[in-house]
Amino acid sequence: MDIGTLTAYFGGWSYTFTPLQPQNALHAIGTSSIQQVADPLAALREADDEGVEDDGILLVASRVSPAWTLVVETFGLTGFICCDRHILEQLRHPGQRSVFFFENDEDAKMMCVDTGETWCGLDMHTGRRWGTTGEQLAEALNEAGFPSEGPYADIANPPIPHDELAPRAIHAATGLELPALDLDGVWLSGIAR
Repeated sequence: MDIGTLTAYFGGWSYTFTPLQPQNALHAIGTSSIQQVADPLAALREADDEGVEDDGILLVASRVSPAWTLVVETFGLTGFICCDRHILEQLRHPGQRSVFFFENDEDAKMMCVDTGETWCGLDMHTGRRWGTTGEQLAEALNEAGFPSEGPYADIANPPIPHDELAPRAIHAATGLELPALDLDGVWLSGIAR
């Protein structure tokens, strides 16, 4: 499963990174019917093709590194569930951040509850930030090419290629390299209503 596959098939996707274990993360989001799923991409495709909006939205989650669980959601027509500040606060431990990214053909944003319990966001296309970004995250975003001056950033100069926006922002916020994620672990699915 990779960003290209998710964007090509679904037109949009979201990744949420949390220090919680997968089952705990799905519980914190408020999902039910949690079960193991052999092929997360096939499960997301089936849910998308059959339309689960009557029953809820399917999310899949797996531990992708010793420190991070990844939650994937593809049904964003009415807004992604994990971008809610309350949900992101439930998905973190004290002193650790939870991070939400979404991308579709026209938009790419990051939102997180930072380690200092501050709420912040980044428009990856323009480099514009909002909220309060902790010093460590602000420095990592600057180094990744998303400059900041005051509460809002200037447009990234030179512009970051579209296909590098999410990987750069994800690495800045989590330290993870997308191509190196361990996607072969146990995946769980759950339905969010």
